[in-house]
Amino acid sequence: MEKSWKISTQSVALGVLILTIRASFVSSGEISTKSLRGIFQETNLEVSRDPATYEGRQGIQSFLSWRLSSFVSTVTSSGKAGGAEHNQFLQQNFETKVFHTPTMERNITGTNYLVVFHGSKNASEDAPLVILANYDTDESEVNPVDDNGSGIVALVALAEHVSHQIVTGKLVLERTLIFAATDMALGKYEYGLPDGARTGAEALVQLYLPQMMQGRSRFGGAIVLDSIMNYNDEERSQSQYGGLFDKAFPLAYQEMSKRNFKGDFLAMVFRDDELDTPLVQAFERGWRSTSKSMRSEAEVDIDPALVRFSYTQSTFNAHAPSAIHFLHSEQAPFWNHFVPEIHRKLPTKEFPALLLTDTEKYRKAECASSGCTITKMVTDAPKNVEFLKRTVNALYATIIDLQVDGNRNSAPTTAGYSSLFSIVTGIVMHRVLFL
Repeated sequence: MEKSWKISTQSVALGVLILTIRASFVSSGEISTKSLRGIFQETNLEVSRDPATYEGRQGIQSFLSWRLSSFVSTVTSSGKAGGAEHNQFLQQNFETKVFHTPTMERNITGTNYLVVFHGSKNASEDAPLVILANYDTDESEVNPVDDNGSGIVALVALAEHVSHQIVTGKLVLERTLIFAATDMALGKYEYGLPDGARTGAEALVQLYLPQMMQGRSRFGGAIVLDSIMNYNDEERSQSQYGGLFDKAFPLAYQEMSKRNFKGDFLAMVFRDDELDTPLVQAFERGWRSTSKSMRSEAEVDIDPALVRFSYTQSTFNAHAPSAIHFLHSEQAPFWNHFVPEIHRKLPTKEFPALLLTDTEKYRKAECASSGCTITKMVTDAPKNVEFLKRTVNALYATIIDLQVDGNRNSAPTTAGYSSLFSIVTGIVMHRVLFL
């Protein structure tokens, strides 16, 4: 057949389609350290956000209500993603109780704040993804900036970035995305959890998700952010005392040992099963796809690792304090694993969920001896902020990844789209040139 330079209508249409697909998922820009520092300065995360301390609690709730609702208003008014029925700011109130003293209980109303960006998929094809961080602290918490101020700052930064990308046309959501700032992480409180109490994550799982999942056959998963900015690259800064990590998480222990027990990694805590593994793999792809560019543009050079902490039946059999410790975080209700009812068996049902953490009390903070203020944890600690930036941008890449297929092991990453784009473009150009 004679070669021709004629361009067919079908080829042009296919080329435009490829460009449109790529533009829908691959966005420019990143969440910067400047942006993260700015959010830390917007509200006082140094004070206790315990229910007993009204001022600190009122401050963070007002901040979350104002900031999160503004993102929904911006997207809705832009007309880029439908009207109010497609974008929602929700305030979920629920009744629970706390220990006012070691022996006295007090009834209290908890409040979760939710941003819901509904995707364009039909409900039957939707697979909602939740990004979650708790905003409360116990009054005994020594580092509220990290636990869990860092998780809240990451959540707000991500929600802001997503809203901006939607408004500017750089992101089109196919699947529903939910940002949840939850209250009452009571399993972490000094006096424990009263009988019959409900955490914010439990209220989300038990009261909100059943309503959200009506008509939907799949839940894409929850990624929980709990203390994610304490970076310490000194040897032996990752504490092993009393944790029995070698018994509960032997593979993670081996990795920590190779790194001379430096506190320079982000822990991924998950169940080693078919529910959580797709989330883990998606975040690993996001981490890999952003790490190189993040490092080349960093204001300070760090090289954080990503370490798997996988729960198996042997983890529970080990009776290790470290295994119980991670179950106090907010992924546990998604696993149908409610604290303090710590069963000695692997949870098998409910929803996929992944916890990201710096391991909290098992990592030494450089500011611990003098008080971990925002100045010491953020302003004068560029490694901490760079570590947080790496995690937040990897999360955004993960959100993009999971937009392709909410629960597929082999979903392409953002980088994968570039490769896919190149391959298919080559095919199109071959067809254009040789029709």
